[in-house]
Amino acid sequence: MRYWNVVLAVSLLLFLLFTSACVPIQPPAIGVVPAAPDTLPPPTDLPTPLPQPTVTPVMPANSRVNSMWGNSAHDVFAVGWNGNYGDMILHYDGSSWSRSGGTTPYLIGVWSSSANDVFTVGASGKILHYDGDVWSPMVNSLNRIFITVWGNSGSDVFVVGELGTILHYDGSTWSPMESGWPDKPMTHTDRQGMGTNVYLMGVWGSSSQDVFAVGDYGTILHYDGSAWSPMVSGVDVELDFVWGSSGSDVFVVGEEGTILHYDGSAWSPMKSGTTNGLGSVWGSSSSDIFAVGEKGTILHYDGKAWTAMNSGTTNDIYSVWGSSGSDVFAAGVFRSILHYDGEAWSDMNVGK
Repeated sequence: MRYWNVVLAVSLLLFLLFTSACVPIQPPAIGVVPAAPDTLPPPTDLPTPLPQPTVTPVMPANSRVNSMWGNSAHDVFAVGWNGNYGDMILHYDGSSWSRSGGTTPYLIGVWSSSANDVFTVGASGKILHYDGDVWSPMVNSLNRIFITVWGNSGSDVFVVGELGTILHYDGSTWSPMESGWPDKPMTHTDRQGMGTNVYLMGVWGSSSQDVFAVGDYGTILHYDGSAWSPMVSGVDVELDFVWGSSGSDVFVVGEEGTILHYDGSAWSPMKSGTTNGLGSVWGSSSSDIFAVGEKGTILHYDGKAWTAMNSGTTNDIYSVWGSSGSDVFAAGVFRSILHYDGEAWSDMNVGK
């Protein structure tokens, strides 16, 4: 009996060994990735990253444009300060804006007779001239704040500013002019030849014998080629800019939405539709005129009435200029420049 028990046990053991050897090997489950080692050696063949270029905005932070003027759609100048009370000169070549300046006191006004004859003025008696290649300082006898510059030609240029300052350039020398205020010219050395102490903010003319200057307290002066004399404006607010399509179609803008028109014989007020201060005016014709000012104000005159335009900003706009009615630029404190294409204003993203 014991013998058969042993035989039966051995047989059962052999059977179990045989059946276990015949069990097929199960493949790994689909989608299961073998575990990676805890650490991998760092790659040694990756290229060294190239340094990223630094992008410098054309208009620095806190910068602003005070004045604009151009010679064509492909040659536009804008001047102001760079955010740190240094000067800023921008130039537009028809495709992009570029910046120069930054070493002299801030600039306030700009005017040009051609691409190689550009004048800009500003604080501390600063007058710069551009000959198409470089900007150079010009010598004058007054250390004043110069606000606006305009010329009939490159050898017949006028600058106005604080304390009734009027300078004239004859192509070689800057000379002070008497402003023609009713008071007699003061005799103090620092005020020699100046007839008024008001700030003169704007100057423009139709010819060398027909020039207008405007300023504080409703001041309007006229130059007939020989002398400056006061005109009756009918207002007492600050007048900031003057422009005309001719000597008998002249517009002045100023505080509290003031717009005055001169028809060759007298000044009369116009309805602007705003109480915001207006700082600049320019037009392509007598029936296509733009005025800009506080809180993003842009007005347009069609020869009959002034109407508001959508500027897309609530920041103050200081200057406007264009090469045509469908190519107009406006700028101010908002670190950019606006452009009008005849249909709408858009941001040129100059400060980005």
